[in-house]
Amino acid sequence: MINVMLMIDEAGLGGGQKHVLWLAQKLEKERFKVTVACEGNGWLVHELHKSNIRHYAINISNRLNIKELFKIRGIIKREKPMILHTHGGTAGFYGRLAAIFLSNVKKVHTYHGIHYLNHEMNLSKRIFKWIDKLFLGLTDRVICVAISDLNEGIKAGVVNKGGAEVIYNGIEVDSYKDGIKKEQKGEEVIIGSIGRLHIQKGYKYLIDAAAILANRLPNIKFHIIGEGEERNELAARIHERGLDGIFLLKGSRENVNEELAMMDIFVLPSLWEGLPIVLLEAMAAKKPIIATRVNGTVEIIQNEKNGLLVAPENTEELADGIERLIKNTKLRDSVAEEALKNVTKEFSIKKCVSQTENVYNRIWGKIKC
Repeated sequence: MINVMLMIDEAGLGGGQKHVLWLAQKLEKERFKVTVACEGNGWLVHELHKSNIRHYAINISNRLNIKELFKIRGIIKREKPMILHTHGGTAGFYGRLAAIFLSNVKKVHTYHGIHYLNHEMNLSKRIFKWIDKLFLGLTDRVICVAISDLNEGIKAGVVNKGGAEVIYNGIEVDSYKDGIKKEQKGEEVIIGSIGRLHIQKGYKYLIDAAAILANRLPNIKFHIIGEGEERNELAARIHERGLDGIFLLKGSRENVNEELAMMDIFVLPSLWEGLPIVLLEAMAAKKPIIATRVNGTVEIIQNEKNGLLVAPENTEELADGIERLIKNTKLRDSVAEEALKNVTKEFSIKKCVSQTENVYNRIWGKIKC
């Protein structure tokens, strides 16, 4: 039996948290014993408890907390994981540092996007980059969720080509079938998105595109599902553009299928991504998709085949793409159908978990359970 500890910083509903939960639930139980360390409250903790998966509460952030670092080291020494698998930069920092000199603990780290490479390289970003370079020597295997992340990580010197591989995120495709059963709403067209209200997601450009489309097309509505630090700024922008009642910030929702079922078109106007799980969910719900041409997304969406791609930060191109999908029923249906086929074949959670198990097995060899 291989003891595995999965670690992530936050427990709120998000792509990384879904990935950790699905790994914890679906790793082969006869071979892997799983515990999860993350913050003490939130969606992930609730789901772990429902699945009877052991959970340790930690409180970590980008600022170094020595007390929490030693607490995590104590958890690792007490739990004795054979593999510590950290997810995201903050957990990667605390987990790998806490496990230093514990030679019986193998360290695996997953980059869910190397986000600091998408910003101007200021002092704090340089520090993050330096830390990741330093921690390469403390890591037995690095997993990237996109080929673009692997290539950029190698170029930046934070990923070692011989010690890393790509494992695409995956989902339980069949569980999103309810999202296909869209409610009947007459002539109204709903353009939707799901994600954190954060600068990364590019929602201000979607608001500006909505302002253009509101003057061209009747009976359109925009729904964004999610919460975040940009709520007030986005709400003000909606009001300034005269979109009150047309563009709705609906807050967080746990039932993704229910929200997807309301949408006619799914939009992801991100400025950068890792490999967005929400796109896979929209594909599984058979939604026509328009997304920005950024790393990660371009490994999922093939322009004109299973969705439309537009340039990031380009309001006019985004508006034109949405209008095209609204008016061209044949295109809308064909990209949605192809998206469902593609996600079923390439992005299943079964494939993702199997590849992750292979990483664990290669690290430890064929241990008898």
